Amino acid sequence: RSKDQVEIGFTGPEGNGSMEADCVVCAVPLSMLGRLRFSPALPQAKIDLVSAIPFSSATRIFLQMRRPYWRDQGHNGFGVTDTLGEIWDPHFDSPPPREPALLVCYAKGELADRLGSLDESARLEHAVAELEAVFPGAKEHFQLGTSYCWREQPWIRGGWPLVRGAFEHRIRVFREPEGRLYLAGDYAAEPRWLNTLEGAIESGEHVAQLIDDR
Repeated sequence: RSKDQVEIGFTGPEGNGSMEADCVVCAVPLSMLGRLRFSPALPQAKIDLVSAIPFSSATRIFLQMRRPYWRDQGHNGFGVTDTLGEIWDPHFDSPPPREPALLVCYAKGELADRLGSLDESARLEHAVAELEAVFPGAKEHFQLGTSYCWREQPWIRGGWPLVRGAFEHRIRVFREPEGRLYLAGDYAAEPRWLNTLEGAIESGEHVAQLIDDR
């Protein structure tokens, strides 16, 4: 970074490259921010936060059923268990019949890590077996499924930064530009929007206003 511009170096499909800009908005996930090289380096307060803030885990499992059989039993498809996390029917408000049907399981934290340690087939087998106890008939109606573990996503490596609580009072340093470099993301939002999509949008609007004022 210089007084008048910012130079960005990158590696792409065609090799190394660089470009110059009046300003740069860096909106990579907080988990990846520490992997970038800044010159001059970010202030120590920001470096310390980047390395200290842990990331949550999140795993989602999608199960296709022949039909929404749980409605036969008067259920809406929603539930919470200590082995699958949240369960929901994303088409609960669609008029029946809807075939095939879908049940989604969403685990966070340690449960997400446990499910994430299983391979794809084991995750699906586990989910169907546990759903059988919640909505009997899962084994009979299960057709196919897939899952997604955010820890395995190489450009995120987790669900979201655990900013609230221990780090919430220090997070405002991410809203302060470093010369012509600006940071944006769910970790750089106003406190009430931290760790949300709305927060990521708010931080982007904040940065856009700072650049416009400049």
